[in-house]
Amino acid sequence: MSDICDYVSRETADKFAIYHDLLSSWNRNTALVQLETIDQFYRRHILDSLQLMPLLPQFTNAIDLGTGAGFPGMVLSIAGIANITLCDSNQRKIVFLNELSRLLDMKVETLCARIESIKKCDYDLVFSRAYADLSTLLKQVVHVSRETQNPVTGLFLKGKIIDREIELAYKQYDFNYEKIDSITSNDGVILRVYNIRKL
Repeated sequence: MSDICDYVSRETADKFAIYHDLLSSWNRNTALVQLETIDQFYRRHILDSLQLMPLLPQFTNAIDLGTGAGFPGMVLSIAGIANITLCDSNQRKIVFLNELSRLLDMKVETLCARIESIKKCDYDLVFSRAYADLSTLLKQVVHVSRETQNPVTGLFLKGKIIDREIELAYKQYDFNYEKIDSITSNDGVILRVYNIRKL
């Protein structure tokens, strides 16, 4: 946990400790994350999410697609980033996030829905972590940002097959991207995607 204080205040780090305890408790009966990652909670989940903070553009509305147990969206919300909607189609995960929000006295918007059914579509920043391949993500980014007037940015935490995902995505979309090395995984990258256009 000591590494966390390099990124956030002690008060915020204390909230992450509550997050850890609640996740550990719920994970016994509800598969929120892989069991073996609980022991690596701060590095695998918290630091992995916090590394996005220096990359955040100025934005009005953000959405975390397939947020699961709240990574990275809930972590960034706890760290002080406003206007993040946490979206997942799994009702149990949304109930967990609502309970965590209550314990931490936070106002976080959660949305239990499939992406294609989302009606509010003016998001200009889209997060995702270990959720879908890039082609699918770009399709969903186009959907959830179709009403925004601002430049749209995607920040995706991806793995070692990202070059293949980019190659396949270019068959359906035109876009610019930047790859940033992950600080938590030798195989991981943060993919920043912008100027997205369906071919």
